[in-house]
Amino acid sequence: MWVHTHQREAMEQGWIVSGLNDHPEQVPVRIYGKGLVLLDNMGGYTLCS
Repeated sequence: MWVHTHQREAMEQGWIVSGLNDHPEQVPVRIYGKGLVLLDNMGGYTLCS
């Protein structure tokens, strides 16, 4: 997959989060139709402003 061969760009765009990150809940990820969000540990998310 493209995101695994272009990890830096994918992380910058919010498509993947590093498995080495101690606080992935603080890393915005991109959800189609929503934009950048912060994921929580209950399966939900909060929109980034």
